[in-house]
Amino acid sequence: MRDVNLLVIFTEEAFGAKLLEALTAGLYDGNKNCLREYVQNSIDSKAKRIDIYYENNRSDLVIKDTGCGMDKQELVKALHLGKSEKPDTAIGWRGIGIWSGIPACRRIVIITKKQNHPKYRIEIDADKLRDQYGHNLLATEVLTEITGEIEELELGRDESKKDSQYTIIRLEEMLSNQRAIFIEKDIKEYLERVVPAPFDTSKFTIGNEINKRLIAHGIKLVKIDIFFENQKIFRPPYNDDFFFSNIIEKTFFVNNVIVAYGWLLSSNKNRILKLSNRGVYFKKKMMTIGDANLVTKQQEGNYNQWQYGEIHIIHDGLKENAPRNNFEANNDIIDPFYKQVGFFVRHLQQMNQYQSHYMVSTPIEQIKKHIDADEIKTAQDKLSKLQKKLQKTRSFPTEPALQGMKKTIDKESNKNRIEIKKLEKAIKKKKKRQPSDLVKEKMERFSDFIKNSRPILKRHLSKTTQKGKLELNIDAMAPVKDLLQQKTGLTENDLSTLTRRAYDWKDVTKGDNGPILQLSESYRDRHFGAMIYGLYNLFVNPFKHEKGKPIFAYYESMTEEEKIETLIEFHHAQNLILRLIEKSDRIRNP
Repeated sequence: MRDVNLLVIFTEEAFGAKLLEALTAGLYDGNKNCLREYVQNSIDSKAKRIDIYYENNRSDLVIKDTGCGMDKQELVKALHLGKSEKPDTAIGWRGIGIWSGIPACRRIVIITKKQNHPKYRIEIDADKLRDQYGHNLLATEVLTEITGEIEELELGRDESKKDSQYTIIRLEEMLSNQRAIFIEKDIKEYLERVVPAPFDTSKFTIGNEINKRLIAHGIKLVKIDIFFENQKIFRPPYNDDFFFSNIIEKTFFVNNVIVAYGWLLSSNKNRILKLSNRGVYFKKKMMTIGDANLVTKQQEGNYNQWQYGEIHIIHDGLKENAPRNNFEANNDIIDPFYKQVGFFVRHLQQMNQYQSHYMVSTPIEQIKKHIDADEIKTAQDKLSKLQKKLQKTRSFPTEPALQGMKKTIDKESNKNRIEIKKLEKAIKKKKKRQPSDLVKEKMERFSDFIKNSRPILKRHLSKTTQKGKLELNIDAMAPVKDLLQQKTGLTENDLSTLTRRAYDWKDVTKGDNGPILQLSESYRDRHFGAMIYGLYNLFVNPFKHEKGKPIFAYYESMTEEEKIETLIEFHHAQNLILRLIEKSDRIRNP
């Protein structure tokens, strides 16, 4: 005998308390996404301002808006799960958002006031709800048990029944495991990225033009002021300085129907933008869907984030999923749309490679520094490599939306080529200079150094360079010897003996009788003493540096220009040594 078809009818007995866990903790995972849900509800209530702030030593997180508020019946409906009577124009639509704070706190308190209606309060016991997750109770029984009665509250001193309207959501006694998530800095950054905050057009002036273009494409701007801890929230970018002024516009079509409109700005430097000013984000009704990775992962291969931008969803068929981290794959629009996005991102990377190849301001600046430092050979080598690179060609992507950027990049590249010609002339001019001119320049630099050197070295050098000539001689470290004698009370003229006794070095890590001077409370004093003697031994030890001897030949074989450069560096080192000796404390008598 064949079974008779049976119609399955669901009643409230089919829904247990575990469903509530899936709809709260499962969707929102106790993270900052609940703030997005509450902001959406506030915007849908036509609020002009939202304030988010902590109270009671960061124990309670408060979301307060100036929206239309709720009467008693509307408050009851707002607590329904998965059921919403909001119109299609609303931002929130799943009827779950008011419960989204459950995983973050011990209780949710809602206080609301509608014009010409009383002020109401209701409390949801989040602790009790979590206790019921593992039990086989009916969802309706649990909801009834954890939700308190609607109380009518007295109006405050500045409130009136006729005019006052608002809603306050209080996430009270934030759970300890959530406080590491709900950090002030992270909350601010999250709000800046996700909610429909305006641009700070006082700093990001391009934002005014972007707003005009969004409106022209039918995208409604949300006019609301959102504050966190009394600080107004703005969405990125935060400054014009990092970008070219070109606004890249891209319209996405599926079956000849517009599904999305995107705008982007591109970095004016050949490098990835800082985190706060980079990334391309999907937006719907000005709320962010997913993160920058949701856009970039639509194409295979690398993408260097030299752009910031937004892709605004226009087509109603592209619906975001419950966690708002992606779009639902329930239509024939999403796949071709994502494919277009992937192609576009690939073209952005090709544009970045083109820019990197032809815009060469950074290597130009490096070559300039080498020329200024008289490192002519290095400058010439780097310039030759740069010129060879520019001789190679690289193609620009065919994407129509990016052709305006090609003109901008080529214009900057032409400026670079003019600078390269100037570098060629500068290198030739440096090469033609007479050695005497180079020596004169270095002596002028050395004169500036003498003016700012230690007093004892300044006196010594002022005497030995009176005739404008700098030489290496056995008295070159006389200032060090004199200062050590003053600090230690020793009379030895031999710098080797002076440094050994002053800083008690024998084989650097061991000593004889303990130091006389102390630079720091560690054996590094001995290293310092050995360093002084090392400099002396390398340059001016009279027993080793007799004229014509092989050990001194390296200096005698130098050009006059090289000798002066070496001596300048030597006296810079001596100046450092003198400063450290001055800082040394005398800790015992000889």
